[in-house]
Amino acid sequence: MRYFIFGAGHCGKVFIENLDKSGMPIAAVIDNSTSKQGTYINKHLVKSAKALEHFEKGQDICLVTTDNAEYRYQITHQLKALGFVQNTDFRFSSEWYDFNYDFRTLDIDLPDGYTVRNSEDKKTIIVLSEEKRIFRFIEKTYEELYVNIYNRIKSANLFGKYIVDTLINRDKFENYNLVFEHEYTWPVSNCAEYPPSMLRAYVLWMLELIAELDKAGVAIAEILPENTCYYQNKFLCFSFGEFDVGKTNFAAILNFIESLMNPLILISKDEMKKAYWYLHKDSPTCTIYDLRGYLSEKDFCAYEQMIDAVYMYCKQGEISYCCTILTEYIETVAEPYLFSAWGEYDNETRVDELNLKYKNSLELIRSVKPSTLIDLAGNSGIIPIVLRNEIESAICADTDLNALNRMWNYLTTADKKHDGAGSTVIPVYLNILAATPALFNSCSTDGLCITPHYPSAYERYKSECAVVLSVLHHLVYKYAVTFEQLIPHLKRFTWKYLLIEWVEREEIAATEHFNGRLYSWYTRNNFEQSLRKHFDIISTKPSGMTTRTLYLCVVKNA
Repeated sequence: MRYFIFGAGHCGKVFIENLDKSGMPIAAVIDNSTSKQGTYINKHLVKSAKALEHFEKGQDICLVTTDNAEYRYQITHQLKALGFVQNTDFRFSSEWYDFNYDFRTLDIDLPDGYTVRNSEDKKTIIVLSEEKRIFRFIEKTYEELYVNIYNRIKSANLFGKYIVDTLINRDKFENYNLVFEHEYTWPVSNCAEYPPSMLRAYVLWMLELIAELDKAGVAIAEILPENTCYYQNKFLCFSFGEFDVGKTNFAAILNFIESLMNPLILISKDEMKKAYWYLHKDSPTCTIYDLRGYLSEKDFCAYEQMIDAVYMYCKQGEISYCCTILTEYIETVAEPYLFSAWGEYDNETRVDELNLKYKNSLELIRSVKPSTLIDLAGNSGIIPIVLRNEIESAICADTDLNALNRMWNYLTTADKKHDGAGSTVIPVYLNILAATPALFNSCSTDGLCITPHYPSAYERYKSECAVVLSVLHHLVYKYAVTFEQLIPHLKRFTWKYLLIEWVEREEIAATEHFNGRLYSWYTRNNFEQSLRKHFDIISTKPSGMTTRTLYLCVVKNA
């Protein structure tokens, strides 16, 4: 196999150097820029696209080596016009190599209690304090730029509405003249964990943000899911590092389309697993060509033409109009038909008709007055909804997208919406046993880096009280998880209290779903022994059925 390298910029040079070191044969180095044609990279002459005439299909591979989304878009069209097939004849080298990996350092000795949050941002550095304060240190070269950006956003009244409240910190920090302090927004949610209805609202809001920034003369360089959150019942952006003065370019718009719009289209086609796989940052972006086969040929051509129109208007600086075009398209995308795995079992938000299980659960929770709560396998969020005026934040985690959609629609109904006031209540698409892992600068999730630039769901959603109702027996019998494995795992979600429901063996034996399977070790005594290794039991209450019991516990030595 020979390699045709398309792109002679920084990424191309890095990739060519690595191929040469590995002894891989490079047939040609290609670039569309006439200023680069005729120059050399590692003794390789840079040629025009005419060099592709020597490309042998089935034998050679063309690697597109650019991290600029706009150039990728143009080259993709160019290669497809020549009959090249993506992932067969050509691929993006960024799928193989991370060109932007870099370590960030802070030119200051931080006092105890302060930690640097790793980031790929070259202009600013995030610092967190144990006092729940978030600082952004601006590199000297960019001080004037960020003062300008700050003033533009402030004049447009975007702080607190679209962008997290931010002040210029007046404390003196050695070697740094400009330090911003952002409002502490916690917990930090990720759009890859939003149910479909919430994701749709987030995508539409993001287009509003781009348009509002454009009115203020501020551009956004890249749309990154980890740079926004849902806080006090509204979406907020907190990434100054991605802002610039001027117009948002097509590369950023295309990044938005590929990372958010296209997965939303897959969701509308009931391709849930594929869509949420794309939504995670460590997955490759979902290009328009990944939608082929899911859209009809007519719809695909219309969508392609719309993106071409967005490209044209973006080149003309009509960013707000681009956002209007994309918004109108999203509003035509159908909501998926969803159903619950358990039919309508416990899938209604019946906050006015609580059964004994919920009444006793709420009584136990209120007895310890937690400030934050996560309801693991919380279905449609009855407990978080009921307690939303009594706590700072509540997370409802489940894998039932239909139930989570119901919760989101309930929370955003006109007569129930908080309009930004009160606590933060978030429905989250999350598997208890496989929560979203941390992300590192190398885009890996294996923990080789010391500090992730984006924390795991265990850290982001860890609360004062974790609630685990109607799910213990399912985890045991579906995933063959023992009490010794499960209890310490559940502890990762709470620093103080655990409310968990026990289900007796006779109920399981009588349930067709479990096919009569019974583990000999599945006994109340063994459950309590495992529980007491990590928690002290405060009190118990019946859970509405003679075969079920609620346990309120506290972490040992909490």
